[in-house]
This record gives sequence, structure tokens and C-alpha cells, in this order.
Amino acid sequence: MISATRGAAKVTLISALFSLTIGAALWVLYWVQGVQIDEDGVLREAFFLLGLGWIFTLGGVAMLLTSLFLYFWNR
Repeated sequence: MISATRGAAKVTLISALFSLTIGAALWVLYWVQGVQIDEDGVLREAFFLLGLGWIFTLGGVAMLLTSLFLYFWNR
């Protein structure tokens, strides 16, 4: 049972790192794309990248904490 839990902790850790990487990439993409204001005064900004970045980052942090908890709980 312990080895299965450690395997689950490892999979959760890999998923967490992948999610954190995607979140950081979305924030970098938002920063690279920048903010533009049209001649009409309309703000052109990719707000969805910020929201998705937060979702992936917070999900990654939650998975990371879960992975660490599972690893140390069954140690």
C-alpha cells in the first residue's frame, strides 16, 4: 500500500510541476502580447490568459501540497 501511495505522490508531483509550468507560460504569453489601445480608445488585452494562468498556478500549488502531504504521511 505504501508503494502505491508513493507512486500516486510522484504522479501528483509531476502533474503539479506541469501545471505550474503551463501557468507561468500563460503569464509570460500575456506579458509578451502586451496591452494595446485602439484609435477609438478600446482596450485590447488578452484577459483570459491571466485567468487561465491563475487557475493552472493555483491548481499546481494545490497538487504540490497534496503530493508533499502524501509523501510525508506515508514515510
